[in-house]
Amino acid sequence: MKKNVIIVLFLALVSNIFSQNMEISGGVGYAYYYGDLNTTNLKNSPATLFGESLNMKNFKFSLSLGARHFFPKIFSIGVNCYHLNLAGYDSDNGIKDPSSEAYGRHVRNLSFFTAVNAGFLDLQIEPFRNKKSWLKRKLLLSPYVGFGVGFFQFNPKTMYNGSEVELQPLGTEGQGMAGYANKYRLVDILIPVNAGLKMYFPSRRVSLALDFNYNHTFTDYIDDVSTVYPKKIDLQTAYQTSNPTKYTLVSALSDPGLIPHADGEIRGHDNYDFFLTGQIKFGYLINIEGRVYYDCYSH
Repeated sequence: MKKNVIIVLFLALVSNIFSQNMEISGGVGYAYYYGDLNTTNLKNSPATLFGESLNMKNFKFSLSLGARHFFPKIFSIGVNCYHLNLAGYDSDNGIKDPSSEAYGRHVRNLSFFTAVNAGFLDLQIEPFRNKKSWLKRKLLLSPYVGFGVGFFQFNPKTMYNGSEVELQPLGTEGQGMAGYANKYRLVDILIPVNAGLKMYFPSRRVSLALDFNYNHTFTDYIDDVSTVYPKKIDLQTAYQTSNPTKYTLVSALSDPGLIPHADGEIRGHDNYDFFLTGQIKFGYLINIEGRVYYDCYSH
Protein backbone atom coordinates (compact mmCIF):
# COMPACT_ATOMS: atom_id res chain seq x y z
CA MET A 1 0.00 0.00 0.00
CA LYS A 2 2.79 2.42 0.93
CA LYS A 3 4.58 1.73 -2.36
CA ASN A 4 1.36 2.47 -4.29
CA VAL A 5 0.96 5.80 -2.50
CA ILE A 6 4.53 6.77 -3.38
CA ILE A 7 4.02 5.89 -7.05
CA VAL A 8 0.79 7.92 -7.22
CA LEU A 9 2.51 10.89 -5.54
CA PHE A 10 5.43 10.57 -7.96
CA LEU A 11 3.15 10.64 -11.01
CA ALA A 12 1.15 13.58 -9.66
CA LEU A 13 4.30 15.61 -9.04
CA VAL A 14 5.65 14.79 -12.48
CA SER A 15 2.46 15.86 -14.27
CA ASN A 16 2.31 19.18 -12.43
CA ILE A 17 5.98 20.20 -12.34
CA PHE A 18 7.34 19.11 -15.69
CA SER A 19 5.98 20.25 -19.04
CA GLN A 20 8.92 19.99 -21.47
CA ASN A 21 12.48 18.66 -21.74
CA MET A 22 11.56 15.93 -19.26
CA GLU A 23 13.71 12.91 -18.55
CA ILE A 24 12.29 9.92 -16.70
CA SER A 25 14.67 7.54 -14.94
CA GLY A 26 14.85 4.34 -12.96
CA GLY A 27 17.69 3.16 -10.75
CA VAL A 28 18.89 0.08 -8.89
CA GLY A 29 21.71 -0.26 -6.39
CA TYR A 30 22.59 -0.38 -2.71
CA ALA A 31 21.80 1.45 0.53
CA TYR A 32 23.95 1.60 3.67
CA TYR A 33 23.10 2.96 7.13
CA TYR A 34 25.26 4.91 9.62
CA GLY A 35 24.22 5.29 13.25
CA ASP A 36 24.55 3.73 16.69
CA LEU A 37 24.57 0.15 15.41
CA ASN A 38 27.46 0.39 12.98
CA THR A 39 30.23 -2.09 13.54
CA THR A 40 33.56 -0.80 14.81
CA ASN A 41 35.59 -3.93 14.13
CA LEU A 42 35.11 -6.76 11.67
CA LYS A 43 37.74 -9.48 11.55
CA ASN A 44 37.30 -10.11 7.82
CA SER A 45 36.64 -6.57 6.62
CA PRO A 46 39.34 -3.91 7.03
CA ALA A 47 37.48 -1.42 4.81
CA THR A 48 36.29 1.68 6.60
CA LEU A 49 34.15 4.68 5.75
CA PHE A 50 33.43 7.68 8.01
CA GLY A 51 35.56 6.02 10.70
CA GLU A 52 33.46 2.84 10.88
CA SER A 53 34.08 -0.66 9.54
CA LEU A 54 32.00 -1.74 6.58
CA ASN A 55 29.88 -4.84 6.91
CA MET A 56 29.05 -6.29 3.52
CA LYS A 57 25.88 -8.01 4.74
CA ASN A 58 24.43 -4.60 5.63
CA PHE A 59 24.62 -3.32 2.06
CA LYS A 60 20.93 -3.49 1.23
CA PHE A 61 18.92 -3.21 -1.98
CA SER A 62 17.58 0.14 -3.23
CA LEU A 63 15.29 1.17 -6.09
CA SER A 64 14.37 4.60 -7.43
CA LEU A 65 12.11 6.40 -9.88
CA GLY A 66 12.76 9.94 -11.03
CA ALA A 67 11.75 12.70 -13.41
CA ARG A 68 13.92 15.67 -14.31
CA HIS A 69 13.36 18.96 -16.12
CA PHE A 70 16.35 20.44 -17.96
CA PHE A 71 16.72 24.20 -17.96
CA PRO A 72 18.41 25.81 -21.01
CA LYS A 73 21.84 25.77 -19.38
CA ILE A 74 23.61 23.58 -16.84
CA PHE A 75 20.84 23.31 -14.25
CA SER A 76 18.04 20.79 -13.84
CA ILE A 77 15.40 20.11 -11.21
CA GLY A 78 14.17 16.64 -10.36
CA VAL A 79 11.62 14.76 -8.30
CA ASN A 80 12.85 11.44 -6.91
CA CYS A 81 11.25 8.50 -5.09
CA TYR A 82 13.35 5.82 -3.39
CA HIS A 83 12.51 2.50 -1.77
CA LEU A 84 15.33 0.86 0.18
CA ASN A 85 16.26 -1.19 3.23
CA LEU A 86 18.64 -0.49 6.12
CA ALA A 87 19.94 -2.68 8.97
CA GLY A 88 22.49 -2.87 11.77
CA TYR A 89 23.54 -5.54 14.30
CA ASP A 90 25.71 -5.26 17.42
CA SER A 91 26.42 -8.98 17.09
CA ASP A 92 28.72 -8.17 14.15
CA ASN A 93 31.30 -7.01 16.70
CA GLY A 94 33.17 -10.15 17.68
CA ILE A 95 35.88 -8.52 19.81
CA LYS A 96 36.53 -10.03 23.26
CA ASP A 97 38.72 -7.26 24.68
CA PRO A 98 36.61 -5.45 27.35
CA SER A 99 38.55 -2.21 26.74
CA SER A 100 37.39 -2.07 23.11
CA GLU A 101 34.34 -0.07 22.03
CA ALA A 102 33.49 -2.96 19.72
CA TYR A 103 33.25 -5.23 22.77
CA GLY A 104 30.82 -2.83 24.41
CA ARG A 105 28.62 -2.93 21.32
CA HIS A 106 28.88 -6.70 21.19
CA VAL A 107 27.53 -7.16 24.72
CA ARG A 108 24.88 -4.46 24.13
CA ASN A 109 23.42 -6.86 21.55
CA LEU A 110 20.94 -4.49 19.88
CA SER A 111 19.73 -4.91 16.30
CA PHE A 112 17.31 -3.37 13.83
CA PHE A 113 16.13 -3.44 10.25
CA THR A 114 13.74 -1.17 8.40
CA ALA A 115 12.31 -0.41 5.00
CA VAL A 116 12.61 3.24 3.98
CA ASN A 117 10.44 5.17 1.54
CA ALA A 118 11.78 8.59 0.55
CA GLY A 119 10.73 11.37 -1.78
CA PHE A 120 12.59 14.61 -2.49
CA LEU A 121 13.15 17.46 -4.92
CA ASP A 122 16.70 18.27 -5.95
CA LEU A 123 18.65 20.80 -8.00
CA GLN A 124 21.57 19.47 -10.05
CA ILE A 125 24.43 21.24 -11.81
CA GLU A 126 26.16 19.69 -14.84
CA PRO A 127 29.01 22.01 -15.88
CA PHE A 128 29.78 20.01 -19.07
CA ARG A 129 26.17 19.93 -20.28
CA ASN A 130 26.46 23.19 -22.18
CA LYS A 131 24.98 24.03 -25.55
CA LYS A 132 28.18 23.37 -27.48
CA SER A 133 28.74 19.87 -26.07
CA TRP A 134 25.06 18.95 -26.13
CA LEU A 135 24.55 19.72 -29.83
CA LYS A 136 27.66 17.85 -31.00
CA ARG A 137 25.65 14.63 -30.77
CA LYS A 138 28.68 12.67 -29.65
CA LEU A 139 28.94 10.57 -26.51
CA LEU A 140 28.87 13.04 -23.63
CA LEU A 141 30.29 12.29 -20.17
CA SER A 142 28.75 14.75 -17.75
CA PRO A 143 29.71 14.84 -14.04
CA TYR A 144 27.16 16.45 -11.75
CA VAL A 145 26.54 17.54 -8.18
CA GLY A 146 23.29 18.46 -6.49
CA PHE A 147 21.29 18.83 -3.31
CA GLY A 148 17.66 18.74 -2.31
CA VAL A 149 15.05 18.44 0.40
CA GLY A 150 12.29 15.94 1.08
CA PHE A 151 10.79 13.47 3.51
CA PHE A 152 11.36 9.84 4.38
CA GLN A 153 9.37 7.21 6.26
CA PHE A 154 10.91 4.39 8.31
CA ASN A 155 9.81 1.83 10.92
CA PRO A 156 12.60 0.06 12.84
CA LYS A 157 11.99 -3.57 13.73
CA THR A 158 13.89 -6.46 15.27
CA MET A 159 13.42 -10.19 15.73
CA TYR A 160 12.13 -11.64 18.99
CA ASN A 161 11.44 -15.35 19.42
CA GLY A 162 11.32 -15.77 15.66
CA SER A 163 8.88 -12.93 14.98
CA GLU A 164 9.27 -9.36 13.72
CA VAL A 165 8.55 -6.72 16.35
CA GLU A 166 8.07 -3.00 15.72
CA LEU A 167 10.28 -1.05 18.11
CA GLN A 168 8.83 2.49 18.08
CA PRO A 169 5.50 1.56 19.77
CA LEU A 170 7.42 -0.09 22.64
CA GLY A 171 9.34 2.99 23.73
CA THR A 172 12.57 1.08 24.38
CA GLU A 173 14.19 4.16 25.96
CA GLY A 174 11.09 5.01 27.99
CA GLN A 175 9.44 7.17 25.32
CA GLY A 176 5.80 7.79 26.06
CA MET A 177 6.03 7.14 29.81
CA ALA A 178 5.60 9.89 32.39
CA GLY A 179 8.86 11.80 32.81
CA TYR A 180 10.29 10.60 29.51
CA ALA A 181 10.35 12.03 25.99
CA ASN A 182 7.54 11.55 23.50
CA LYS A 183 7.83 8.75 20.98
CA TYR A 184 9.84 9.69 17.92
CA ARG A 185 8.24 10.37 14.54
CA LEU A 186 8.37 7.73 11.81
CA VAL A 187 8.33 10.41 9.09
CA ASP A 188 11.09 13.02 9.06
CA ILE A 189 12.97 15.53 6.92
CA LEU A 190 15.66 14.39 4.51
CA ILE A 191 18.47 16.46 2.99
CA PRO A 192 20.11 14.57 0.10
CA VAL A 193 23.45 15.63 -1.36
CA ASN A 194 24.29 13.83 -4.58
CA ALA A 195 27.11 13.44 -7.07
CA GLY A 196 27.66 11.25 -10.05
CA LEU A 197 28.71 10.76 -13.62
CA LYS A 198 26.17 10.69 -16.42
CA MET A 199 26.73 9.34 -19.92
CA TYR A 200 24.47 10.74 -22.64
CA PHE A 201 24.35 8.74 -25.86
CA PRO A 202 24.66 10.62 -29.19
CA SER A 203 20.90 10.86 -29.72
CA ARG A 204 20.65 12.51 -26.27
CA ARG A 205 17.48 10.53 -25.75
CA VAL A 206 19.08 7.80 -23.61
CA SER A 207 21.51 8.09 -20.71
CA LEU A 208 23.19 6.00 -18.04
CA ALA A 209 24.39 7.41 -14.72
CA LEU A 210 26.46 6.26 -11.78
CA ASP A 211 24.73 8.08 -8.91
CA PHE A 212 25.64 8.46 -5.22
CA ASN A 213 23.53 10.10 -2.51
CA TYR A 214 24.48 11.14 1.03
CA ASN A 215 21.17 11.42 2.88
CA HIS A 216 21.27 13.60 5.99
CA THR A 217 18.39 13.14 8.43
CA PHE A 218 17.21 14.95 11.53
CA THR A 219 16.47 11.89 13.64
CA ASP A 220 18.69 9.65 15.74
CA TYR A 221 16.10 6.89 15.76
CA ILE A 222 16.34 5.13 12.40
CA ASP A 223 17.86 2.33 14.50
CA ASP A 224 15.68 2.96 17.62
CA VAL A 225 18.82 3.82 19.63
CA SER A 226 19.78 7.26 20.94
CA THR A 227 20.03 7.96 24.68
CA VAL A 228 20.05 5.82 27.85
CA TYR A 229 18.44 2.72 29.33
CA PRO A 230 15.15 3.49 31.12
CA LYS A 231 14.60 2.72 34.77
CA LYS A 232 13.33 -0.81 35.21
CA ILE A 233 10.95 0.26 38.00
CA ASP A 234 9.35 2.77 35.62
CA LEU A 235 8.71 0.03 33.08
CA GLN A 236 7.15 -2.17 35.75
CA THR A 237 4.94 0.66 37.01
CA ALA A 238 3.78 1.60 33.50
CA TYR A 239 3.17 -1.81 31.94
CA GLN A 240 3.59 -4.88 34.16
CA THR A 241 0.00 -4.85 35.39
CA SER A 242 -1.84 -2.90 32.69
CA ASN A 243 -0.16 -4.47 29.64
CA PRO A 244 1.94 -7.52 30.57
CA THR A 245 2.58 -8.47 26.92
CA LYS A 246 4.08 -5.06 26.20
CA TYR A 247 6.04 -5.21 29.45
CA THR A 248 7.63 -8.52 28.38
CA LEU A 249 8.59 -7.10 24.99
CA VAL A 250 9.89 -3.73 26.11
CA SER A 251 11.89 -5.29 28.95
CA ALA A 252 13.49 -7.82 26.63
CA LEU A 253 14.17 -5.47 23.71
CA SER A 254 15.18 -2.39 25.67
CA ASP A 255 18.12 -4.34 27.12
CA PRO A 256 18.79 -7.62 25.28
CA GLY A 257 22.42 -7.37 26.35
CA LEU A 258 24.68 -10.32 27.03
CA ILE A 259 25.17 -8.65 30.41
CA PRO A 260 22.47 -6.48 32.06
CA HIS A 261 22.87 -2.70 31.93
CA ALA A 262 22.20 -0.29 34.76
CA ASP A 263 19.35 2.24 34.78
CA GLY A 264 20.46 5.42 33.01
CA GLU A 265 23.53 3.79 31.45
CA ILE A 266 24.38 5.05 27.96
CA ARG A 267 22.51 3.07 25.32
CA GLY A 268 23.41 5.19 22.29
CA HIS A 269 24.93 8.48 21.22
CA ASP A 270 22.74 11.48 20.40
CA ASN A 271 23.91 12.09 16.83
CA TYR A 272 21.70 12.17 13.75
CA ASP A 273 21.64 8.98 11.69
CA PHE A 274 22.24 9.07 7.94
CA PHE A 275 22.38 6.67 5.04
CA LEU A 276 24.09 6.36 1.67
CA THR A 277 22.79 5.10 -1.66
CA GLY A 278 24.65 4.19 -4.81
CA GLN A 279 22.80 3.32 -7.99
CA ILE A 280 23.07 2.77 -11.71
CA LYS A 281 20.32 4.85 -13.33
CA PHE A 282 18.80 4.58 -16.78
CA GLY A 283 17.30 7.79 -18.21
CA TYR A 284 15.02 8.47 -21.17
CA LEU A 285 14.35 11.97 -22.49
CA ILE A 286 10.75 12.36 -23.64
CA ASN A 287 9.84 14.32 -26.75
CA ILE A 288 7.07 16.61 -25.49
CA GLU A 289 4.99 19.04 -27.54
CA GLY A 290 6.86 18.09 -30.73
CA ARG A 291 10.19 19.37 -29.44
CA VAL A 292 13.39 18.02 -30.94
CA TYR A 293 14.49 15.83 -28.06
CA TYR A 294 18.23 16.23 -28.56
CA ASP A 295 18.03 20.01 -28.34
CA CYS A 296 17.26 20.91 -24.74
CA TYR A 297 18.12 24.49 -25.62
CA SER A 298 15.21 24.97 -28.04
CA HIS A 299 12.73 27.72 -27.23
